[in-house]
Order: sequence, then structure tokens, then C-alpha cells
Amino acid sequence: MDHLLSIFGTVARPAAGALAAAAAFSQADPAVAALAGLVVGAPTALAVHSAQATTRVASTASTGGLGNPIISTIEDLMAFLMAFLALAAPLLIPLVLLVAGVGAWRAVRSLARSGRARAAALQPPLDRRARD
Repeated sequence: MDHLLSIFGTVARPAAGALAAAAAFSQADPAVAALAGLVVGAPTALAVHSAQATTRVASTASTGGLGNPIISTIEDLMAFLMAFLALAAPLLIPLVLLVAGVGAWRAVRSLARSGRARAAALQPPLDRRARD
């Protein structure tokens, strides 16, 4: 079911992003609003959806699908938080996104380092005579 919703989201999210961006420019000329929706909204929504899909594939591959409910719960909580902050204090959203992005970047780097360290520990030591 989760994968079917993701496939639907591949089409629906860019369309919704285009409509949201066009609505944000509703005071401008209708052609400008439509162009802004296509140039800004659709690619932004597609990029976010692509990042989510990549995270799901990595989660499925590394945990056999057991981590997907946790990832989905985190996504839902972050979406709720962002929607609440957008209504309560719209100027805080860029700051919160920046902090979340930096935190995610550090987590990914940390996981990559620990994965490389584990891989190096599993490799047998090289025999000097075999290299020469």
C-alpha cells in the first residue's frame, strides 16, 4: 500500500506544488503565476518527493522494510510541525528547515563514517609480500 501511495505521489505532489506556487503568485499576471507554478512549484515538489523515495529505497534495502514505518512516522511528524509553524510563525520555517537540514546532513555523514569503519574492520589485513 505504501508503494502505491508513493507512485500516486510522484504525479500528485508536483501538480500540487505547481498549484501552490501559482496560488502564491495569484496577485501577479495569470501567465506569470502559471509560469511560476511550473518553474518553481513543480520541480521543488518533485525534488522533495525524490528525496523521500530515495530514503524509502535505502530504508527498505538496509532494514528489509522494517524501518519504513519509523521513517513514515518521522515524515508525518515533520510535516505536521512544518504546517503548524507555517501557520503560527511563518518566518521561522526557513530557520527550522535549515536546522533540520544540517542535522540530517550530520546524521548521514556519521552513518557513512561508521559504515566505512565497519567495512574496513571486516576486511582481512593485506600481506605485504602479496602486494610487492
